[in-house]
Amino acid sequence: MISPHQLIKAFGHRPTKTLGQHFLTDEGALGRIVAAAGLTPLDVALEVGPGPGVLTCRLLATGARVVAIEKDRRAVAFLRDELPALIGVEAASRLTLLEGDALHLDPTEALAALAPPPYVAVGNLPYNVGTAILMGLLDRAPMWSRAVLMFQREVAQRLVAAAGSRAYGSLSLAVQAVVDAEIIDTLSPMSFSPPPRVHSSVVRLSTPSLPPVPPDLRAPFDRVCRAAFSTRRKTVLNALKGALPRAPADQIVAALDAAGIPPGLRPEQIDLPRFVALTAALAPLL
Repeated sequence: MISPHQLIKAFGHRPTKTLGQHFLTDEGALGRIVAAAGLTPLDVALEVGPGPGVLTCRLLATGARVVAIEKDRRAVAFLRDELPALIGVEAASRLTLLEGDALHLDPTEALAALAPPPYVAVGNLPYNVGTAILMGLLDRAPMWSRAVLMFQREVAQRLVAAAGSRAYGSLSLAVQAVVDAEIIDTLSPMSFSPPPRVHSSVVRLSTPSLPPVPPDLRAPFDRVCRAAFSTRRKTVLNALKGALPRAPADQIVAALDAAGIPPGLRPEQIDLPRFVALTAALAPLL
């Protein structure tokens, strides 16, 4: 197996700061990511931001097929033209490259051409757009069964945070409304080339058979959670009154009561099931 440093040297280009490129070089971390993805030769993986292919090579080594979305034209050319000689034509033949921005490029057609869903999503996401890419994946959650993604550590902590913690907020609820999330690894800056200024964490996401929030409540649920956390220092009643001006105050109080939420609680004290109940009670007012 070609090493990360050998691949990066063969790539021969400096990482681009505007693309948030930090290439993972930690062999142990790469192994843990691939193990968490649990790929088999029957699987199709969607990789976001392969760069010079450090993680890509290890995904292909499982026998799986990989659809990779890459914005950097230099990396696309390297993966297409030079990678086969480094890892073998057979492995490279299982790689499908999509050039473009993962925020705007829909990989559905390329994935469907290889196999029916669900797929597995994997990626060392750029810090500046990692959350936005995750939201796009969540919108397509029925298409994939699990995801193993890397984020800035502080963002990862928000994704998995439970009620009562400082990191808990509307992002926590938006993620946990759709998937189960857990941090499986945390990496120091020295695990990357060049080293970022922050630590990174790998998050494993899995789609439960029954999502905690029914699909028809997703949009109002997200709106209620954003409204509740719009001013964290206020009580949930005052936050909702300020963010939902068309909802009468007495009906907001009634909705809180129906959900079993004292109006004097702060939003970070309210767990996901009670936010679901609150959304159901508030939905006719939204």
